[in-house]
Amino acid sequence: MKKINKIISLLLLVALLAGCGDTSGETSAPATETTEVTTEATTEATEPTQIVTVPTEPVVEGPEADFEILGNDPMDIVYEYGLVDQLVYECRQLGVQVTTEGYTPVQVYNDWEEDLSKVVHDQREILVGLTNRKASIDLAETLEDNQFAVKVTENQILITGKDQMATHYAIRYFRDEVLTAATIKTGKGTYQIPTVEYVGTVPDMTLAELIATGENIVQICTEVGRLDGITGFNRVEGGCSDGTYIYQSHDTPDLSQVIISKTEIATMKRVAVSEPMDVATADDMTYYNGELFLTKPGNESVPTVAVVDAETLTFKEFRDFTGEYAVGSVHYEPTREQFASRVNGTNIGIYDKDMNFIKLVSPGNVMDMTGQGCVADENYVYQNWWDELRREAVHDAITICDWEGNFLAHTTAYWDNSMADMEPKTVYMINGELYGMWIDWAQGMFVYKIDFALA
Repeated sequence: MKKINKIISLLLLVALLAGCGDTSGETSAPATETTEVTTEATTEATEPTQIVTVPTEPVVEGPEADFEILGNDPMDIVYEYGLVDQLVYECRQLGVQVTTEGYTPVQVYNDWEEDLSKVVHDQREILVGLTNRKASIDLAETLEDNQFAVKVTENQILITGKDQMATHYAIRYFRDEVLTAATIKTGKGTYQIPTVEYVGTVPDMTLAELIATGENIVQICTEVGRLDGITGFNRVEGGCSDGTYIYQSHDTPDLSQVIISKTEIATMKRVAVSEPMDVATADDMTYYNGELFLTKPGNESVPTVAVVDAETLTFKEFRDFTGEYAVGSVHYEPTREQFASRVNGTNIGIYDKDMNFIKLVSPGNVMDMTGQGCVADENYVYQNWWDELRREAVHDAITICDWEGNFLAHTTAYWDNSMADMEPKTVYMINGELYGMWIDWAQGMFVYKIDFALA
């Protein structure tokens, strides 16, 4: 009778999973018609190992769980060395969530080990990303592009993706689906989890679709290269891109002179450096029809820009935007033939291609953060904000509004270790994709590709 009851339970599970629709509201891979449940042959006295593979968004179901995270037997969270800061932050938050109230906090650390022969592969751990444990490596090898997996085995929980974005969604799935469906036995963080294997796909969502969900949005920032500094011109402010090169300003400490460097994006190698120019600080810069517009020459709040030839990197002249507002961060968007500029701290001024003022829009401030760069595309204006106070949860932000000034989203990037002491400076739009430059005043300038994801 016990075996019959188990079989009935499995059949009910299959029926339940097959009948569950996607109620999450998220974009997911197309649903399949069947859910496979396989049970290995066992003796009467052994509980069957059940692996549930669901390629859509299931409600996590399973038999009475035999896997537990207990305060008196905690599981360390071990993440892949090289995981981007946002994901390390998510691992630490996960550690807080699964720490049993009244017990020592779950330890969270990376898998770095100089001597790989010392790696213990079968410890009771939560493994995040492509760690150096055999179970992580084996699972990752089964994944295709844009796929992620969550697998709960007899003594390990595996959370990984094909790349950093996919691993983010794996963490998200484990947090929001597996832990939510698990039984909380006693106290905070004591979970009883069904043995489950899930393979999912990163949602193929445009930024507009991400915004339309109404959910929080985070930035997944992946380093793509570094920009070299210039001796004596170690204050860095504005920058821009024409799609082939990154142009970056380098100021003297007293802001009296500026040098422009030119770096090829494909190789991240510097190809040219200008002579020093007596145009004072360049708060920001934009590329406009073969010219570079440097804002705030003279270190004053004025509508004047210094114009530099993008090919020769030589100063040409000063020009003024019309209107009463001081031009700060600025971007020219060729598809609209308009400039967008952060003015008066938090507002956005819209100008035509001849630098004539059109209107002022006010998408709103971001707490007490410091406004940095501004960039735009055909649909959106992005403003970069610096958490200068470096609060307990270290983060920076990019706000997104449309060209009418309607506030659409506040996106965050949390830093755990490698960027906690860095200042965001410039945002670039490179061939339709968003990049940013952060500076560590001791180590240099780091360029990151910025992708958006549901938090």
